[in-house]
Amino acid sequence: MGPPETMTPERWQQVKEILGKALEMGLTQRPEYIDQACGQDVSLRTELLRFLAAAEKAGEDFLSEPAAPDSLPQDFSKEQDRRIGQVLGSYKLISVIGEGGMGAVYRGMRVDDQYQSQVAIKLVHAGQDSPLVILRFKNERQILASLEHPNIARLYDGGTTPEGVPYFMMELIEGEPINEYCDHHKLSIDARLKLFLEVCSAVQYAHRRLIVHRDIKPSNLLVTRQGIPKLLDFGIAKIVDPGMSNNVEQTTMSLRAFTPAYASPEQVRGAPITTASDVYSLGVVLYELLTGHHPYPLATRTPEALSRAVCAHEPEKLSTIVRRTETASQDRLQAITPEAVSAARECSPAKLSQRLTGDLDKIVLMSLQKELDRRYGSVEQFAEDIRRHLGNLPVLAHGDELGYRTWKFVNRHRAGITSAMVVCLALLVGTVVSVREARIARAETDRAERRFNDVRQLANWLMFDIHDAIRDLPGSTAARKILLDKALHYLDSLAGEEGNDPALLRELATAYERAAEVQGHFLNDNLGDTGGSLRSYQKALALRQQLVATPGSNWQDRLALANSSRSVASELLATGNASDALVAVRKAIATSQTLRQQRPTDTSVLDELSFDYEIEGHIEGGQGFMGVGLGDPSEVMRSYRQAIETEEAWLHLAPDETNALHSYATDLVFLADSMKDSGDVQGALNDYSHALEIAKTVSQRTGSSRRLRDVAVAHNRLGGTYETERNWRKALEEDEQSLEIYRELTHRDPNDFIMRQGFAIALANCGVQKERLNPNIGMSSIRQSVAMMEKMVATNKENAQQRGILASMYSALGDALKRQHKLPDALREYQRSLAIYQALYGGDSQNTSALNSVAASKASIGGVLAEMGRIEAASQSFSEALAALKPALATPRPDESVLHTAANSYAGLGTLELRLADLAPADPATQRAHWEEARNLFLKSRDAWQEIPLSLQGDPISPELSPAEGVRRKLQQCDHLLKATEVAAKR
Repeated sequence: MGPPETMTPERWQQVKEILGKALEMGLTQRPEYIDQACGQDVSLRTELLRFLAAAEKAGEDFLSEPAAPDSLPQDFSKEQDRRIGQVLGSYKLISVIGEGGMGAVYRGMRVDDQYQSQVAIKLVHAGQDSPLVILRFKNERQILASLEHPNIARLYDGGTTPEGVPYFMMELIEGEPINEYCDHHKLSIDARLKLFLEVCSAVQYAHRRLIVHRDIKPSNLLVTRQGIPKLLDFGIAKIVDPGMSNNVEQTTMSLRAFTPAYASPEQVRGAPITTASDVYSLGVVLYELLTGHHPYPLATRTPEALSRAVCAHEPEKLSTIVRRTETASQDRLQAITPEAVSAARECSPAKLSQRLTGDLDKIVLMSLQKELDRRYGSVEQFAEDIRRHLGNLPVLAHGDELGYRTWKFVNRHRAGITSAMVVCLALLVGTVVSVREARIARAETDRAERRFNDVRQLANWLMFDIHDAIRDLPGSTAARKILLDKALHYLDSLAGEEGNDPALLRELATAYERAAEVQGHFLNDNLGDTGGSLRSYQKALALRQQLVATPGSNWQDRLALANSSRSVASELLATGNASDALVAVRKAIATSQTLRQQRPTDTSVLDELSFDYEIEGHIEGGQGFMGVGLGDPSEVMRSYRQAIETEEAWLHLAPDETNALHSYATDLVFLADSMKDSGDVQGALNDYSHALEIAKTVSQRTGSSRRLRDVAVAHNRLGGTYETERNWRKALEEDEQSLEIYRELTHRDPNDFIMRQGFAIALANCGVQKERLNPNIGMSSIRQSVAMMEKMVATNKENAQQRGILASMYSALGDALKRQHKLPDALREYQRSLAIYQALYGGDSQNTSALNSVAASKASIGGVLAEMGRIEAASQSFSEALAALKPALATPRPDESVLHTAANSYAGLGTLELRLADLAPADPATQRAHWEEARNLFLKSRDAWQEIPLSLQGDPISPELSPAEGVRRKLQQCDHLLKATEVAAKR
């Protein structure tokens, strides 16, 4: 904000500093502060009072009401006209949606012809560049970037205009304020309560991420045409997570620190703000939704009058105020009558009053208590009481009177109670005797219930509030393990007592899923306990299955069930159980597909479905996961393409959403893996490069370690592709970039298994390329990576994927040793690799990838034995490799990796036959038999090579065993020898 023309910049800076502090104070504290700040400076006092008055006239929120033009230092209408038509990124500003004293929100239309899309673009007014305003704006952008919830407006992107004005793009919500939506659609009380519970879910989600909204009101709660409420405008939200803001106190400053009509008493008084402040604001919103009245129905709702009422006056009961009439006033053009209010709720005034009497009176008034310790302690408590009321269960707000609990029980079981009363009359005499025993039993029940709720609260506190607060802090893995151990203890004690309470089932399932992720989720930062992770996910899945069978479940519970099934599938795959993993993930897909048909524009459903397809691809594939998979190339591409198609639909709805971009880039990588395996190397390079650029964008936008890891993965895949093309130098460049990223990530958190694993792989890749370029270097890096993986496998023996990685490292080390002609050492490494693969897969004849892993190790052993002159042992190894591949070779279209191993094995046996012929110079018949057998074997090798694309033929197993061209030369040699024998015989 620039100074008025009549004021110097120095004077303006002084006014801004005093004004910012004054606006943060309660109304009763301001006069004394202004007196102290201004002293004898009358003109300064006049300026401050003028700006304070302007702030009051500016309205409740600068996004929902225009500023009064005669009260602000600048008029921004011309500025808005100039901005219409301006292009920011890929979007053109089309029209103004909302404006205020500090900024405006524009409708943006995509203009790059990629696809049609509209967004909301929020900008600071030109000249409003005070540190206070900019900090508030950036604070809101940071908060939105950390929130991903179906009932919270999503952030897509942000930046600055060419003039240096900050802006951000977010989801365009076209809907009505929640109170207007409910009235226009004449929603019943129950329907309003259920809609309000979705709002509570969004606020609770923000609270779990340590964010207090501080400005909850109907204009910030828009309901879409599909009936989905969206929480907007975190402009004055308070971040209480120190990791998200350099200065927490500064984040609370704003030119409009609260909306008086919905502010809590502590906000009005300038006291510290907690999550209970949002509970109060939600209570005001619910009061209006249920009654059509504001809790403080004043003739003129000036900010001062409302603030005094919030702190001093007690709201009327809901059941009482709906019988009152509020006449029209200056700020309300129409009167509020009992008939109009009840008609909007599809009942009569008498029935509406009766419906609100009791629980709802108690629940809403408890949320509006002036004292924090008498108000609901959390949004979850508030929402739980509403859910219990809808389920005809006792609510916390009503206290624990025996009569009340009995009445609730009777209400739930009227038919049974009516019949039972006949029996009760006959037992009346015995009741007197049992009164004392009943009281004792009730006291024990109450104590048990209190303990149960205490444990429930403690487990949630550990798994959500504390865990989430430290999750992204560098080096936090060890601390998370301590929290995990404690939380699991409490969760297990709760799981045996949960019954069928939907709220508790949800809590327990979510907590077990969070525990599993920390224990050993194979794609995220974890503690390396894969078996423990699988067990926790299975406990969560059982709870989710129980939940969807209860009457209180909803579509979100079915979505969570799909998530849980997919997570179990992921961990089953990580432990090597690919068959059961495929069953689990296809259950997840079936659930998600049904939800997509029912909710085609819900991005959370598209997110889950794309992830389900991705995991299905991992399970059907295998090569990209170190052999842990079914090795079904005919299906793996289909799954990854379905994932990408789903993500494209997701991006069509939310083109700049970070999670959508991340998922899209990830599945581009996996599809490129399959393309490379099928011989389309250039196509794979294109997709890897595209994925790398997207991953870099997402990483820069989020700053997350996990998103930076995506960049390292893309470099790793590019390195592997250049290695396929035998471009060792280019492969080394990509591998070194991957290594540097992992080096940084492991420095951030040395206890993070997934980052240490990535570092070891990148180190091995760099070592392999260096050794190929110069045999004297690179070996130490390969050996160091092997040592690192050995330590990880030793502490997490249930992780089949990590054992597969170690086996591949043994093979890489064996290849390097063989190239340096250190044959005994190479043989040892190949044998270690084979031992792991045999332990992992045993006799699994259905798993093509597993069969090839075993066979390739045997073929490598055969190649070394052949070079060592151990012909009989070498022949046995090659024959065992071919025997292992027999089921895979019998399929109509064997996988390229299977053909590669078979081609090398046939060529190896053919070469051995040529050697045996050389050993029998005195026996022409024996020589001819060996040459004929060699020719047959080389023909089989040639046929296999012809089915493999040239780009995938790779290196020979040994100097004597070359790919297709070398095999053709061997065939020519055999033909020459056999023809020479025939000529000699004719002579």
